[in-house]
Amino acid sequence: MIRLGAAAVVVVALVIVAGAVLSTQGGTSDSTKQGDRLGVTLVAYQGNDLLGGQRVDLGTVVGQGKPVILNFFAGLCPPCRLEMPGFERAWERHRDEIVLLGADIGPFLSLGSHDDAKRLLTDLGITYPAAYVEENVVGRFNVVGMPTTIFYAGDGREVGRSTGVLTEEQLENAISQLLAAPVASP
Repeated sequence: MIRLGAAAVVVVALVIVAGAVLSTQGGTSDSTKQGDRLGVTLVAYQGNDLLGGQRVDLGTVVGQGKPVILNFFAGLCPPCRLEMPGFERAWERHRDEIVLLGADIGPFLSLGSHDDAKRLLTDLGITYPAAYVEENVVGRFNVVGMPTTIFYAGDGREVGRSTGVLTEEQLENAISQLLAAPVASP
């Protein structure tokens, strides 16, 4: 019975996300340039020092030499809550090699408020940088399920993405690949 309840919550969350993607004006086309996509303002919940301030442009975080793992989450997203402790442990192991950034999009998906996201971070003891986005980026980043994680090489190229829960082992494998990836020369 408990499993069925959790499964129902996940299905409802995915339906909400799908609806948000379909209702988002503009969407993401194949011609959307990476730089255009990264022109998003983030307002930090935590990790201001690592992000470069309270309000930063995503483009100033991505492509600065370190690989970036951008994880879209929501305060009332059960699958997000499930994967975040593993993300925290990976952050503790690799904080000098990567940037791990949680980006709250819950308010755009009816999956929680900023307060819900801050409570989730506190409840789980999350210390990696986390922020909320000021505009609905669901279509822009092609978020079709929650959570969604995007992997960027140190030079800013998107080199992978995952929709749904990433286990700690899957995240570690992705980090290993990110760290081994050659950086494209300008």
